[in-house]
Amino acid sequence: MEVGSDNLNRRSWTHDSELSCAILDRELDGRSPVDPVGTIKPARRLARDARLRLWREHLGRRIGAGDHDDVDLIDFVSDFAAFRSTAEALDHWCEGGRVGSRPPTRRRPGLPAA
Repeated sequence: MEVGSDNLNRRSWTHDSELSCAILDRELDGRSPVDPVGTIKPARRLARDARLRLWREHLGRRIGAGDHDDVDLIDFVSDFAAFRSTAEALDHWCEGGRVGSRPPTRRRPGLPAA
């Protein structure tokens, strides 16, 4: 797992004043998909749990909810679908006069520059 403000390139590592930390985790994550990108390198527990916690926060889900609330976030196809649908729900609520309960997400669809 790599966390930081730098970009993964030579300039960020040698000239810019940025910081990153890399952690190697030995604990495999047995949740499917075990090898999410098809590299024969199984997912690791720490990196996946950190990503799930962050994504739960952005989607307005309970932090620490557990695996039952993460089913659609573990796979890289369904997790982006979850981001898209919650962002669209918030966008619809905002453009519809903000009537009713606000969707819990913090994300709205990104619009291309005109």
